[in-house]
Amino acid sequence: VDGGDGVTKMEAIRADELGARVLARKRAAPNLIRSDGHALLAAMQDFSPGNEWSCLTDGAISLVDVVEHVLRKIGPSEVCISTWTMGFYDAERCDQFVWNGAIRRIRFLVDPSMFGRRPELSGRLVAGFGPDAFRAVNTHAKFAVLESESAAVAIRSSMSLNPNRRIESLDVACDADMAKFYRAFVDDAFSIVGAGNRSQSDSLFDRLFSAGKAAQSGAVAMPRKPSLRAAVRRFGA
Repeated sequence: VDGGDGVTKMEAIRADELGARVLARKRAAPNLIRSDGHALLAAMQDFSPGNEWSCLTDGAISLVDVVEHVLRKIGPSEVCISTWTMGFYDAERCDQFVWNGAIRRIRFLVDPSMFGRRPELSGRLVAGFGPDAFRAVNTHAKFAVLESESAAVAIRSSMSLNPNRRIESLDVACDADMAKFYRAFVDDAFSIVGAGNRSQSDSLFDRLFSAGKAAQSGAVAMPRKPSLRAAVRRFGA
């Protein structure tokens, strides 16, 4: 729908038969940056609503560096982070943000495999943030949502919380609708998945993505047809 000012209004398509939650939109072009990480952060200064940056960088920074930069710009925030992995240093930095008041509330989505790959992290994370700050879901998505009194920012990234010296992509949008879209997914995950879950489960896909469809239509969500992969696991090839 054309908003009449060159920027079209957002339209959210929460779910479909393919198990997707999609935010479809047309907007003015974002700021495009190809730079090393620290110069990239220096270029992101004006976090007024509607500003957006699409970036390629050298991996010198990680998702936690971007979160810290945004916190400095928009003030104390409620934060959601989805990451495939993190390290002790990254967890400690997030912990410092909580203790110094930069983060008012924090929630994490992590892949269950993180607890097997990094078992030493499990106790540290629960001790630092509490058992209810995490939900383990089958995720490889890396994103963060920061919502303060003055701004709502959505960060989408190829980066996890820990640094990885590889070419990385990054998109940062000062957009309340986009922030709400990602936060709603986190809300659903925290509602559907138990705090103690540490297992992979394909049923989570049905429950998470059907939740979006039900929320959009108001109708009872119908289960998806079993995938071929699930059928092979259940009945054999």
